[in-house]
Amino acid sequence: MSTKKTFLPVDSRSDFSIYNLPYGVFSSGTLSPRVRVAIGHQIVDLSQLEEAGLFSLGSHA
Repeated sequence: MSTKKTFLPVDSRSDFSIYNLPYGVFSSGTLSPRVRVAIGHQIVDLSQLEEAGLFSLGSHA
């Protein structure tokens, strides 16, 4: 089995390693709901990655 890598440092004992990425939709204050994923002890906002051209959330209906 090949080893997967991430750009974030993740402890090998973390519940949220590259092999187990929980996704969720969150809203806060005046922000509209946004898709985020936990990697290690970090939360990554996938909408910000898409805005930077690093990730595509697919078509928006």
